[in-house]
Amino acid sequence: MAHHLHIEETTYEIQAPVRAPSLGRLLGETDLDTRRLVISMLIRAALVAFAAFLLWSREELDLASTTDQVVLVIYAVFILFPLVHVRDSIKFYQNGIAYNGKPCIFQTSKVTWSKRTGAGYFMAYEMLQMAGMPKGTNVSYIKDAQELFDGFYRKPGAPAAQERTLST
Repeated sequence: MAHHLHIEETTYEIQAPVRAPSLGRLLGETDLDTRRLVISMLIRAALVAFAAFLLWSREELDLASTTDQVVLVIYAVFILFPLVHVRDSIKFYQNGIAYNGKPCIFQTSKVTWSKRTGAGYFMAYEMLQMAGMPKGTNVSYIKDAQELFDGFYRKPGAPAAQERTLST
């Protein structure tokens, strides 16, 4: 079975001071996209329910066995995994951002957003990449992260410095 990973990356310049001594004044903030979190968990729950139904219909499901109990725990972790993003947030400042409370002052005037689909992921996810942040910061569960970022920092009318689409 072939996996199809599709990545759309957009790199552009921002209009904000770089290497400033502090974050500056707060411009805005955003936090958890509850709708996305719930949808992600529902998709996972549906997959687990389907798998459990197949096992039950073949009479291979025995909740008294240790193996099946371990499998149920694994299923529960799988369903609940998106909850690791419950406290995700971004605060937008004049000279940088604070991602989950960790400050990041702009080091360069370039930023890259990437949207990835396929390769086993249930929903597309967004990554923010900029100097001074952990590589490939997942901002998928933050409401309107890219739109707000663009509104605060993208140069008006500036075309993307680089857009590329990768597919495998």
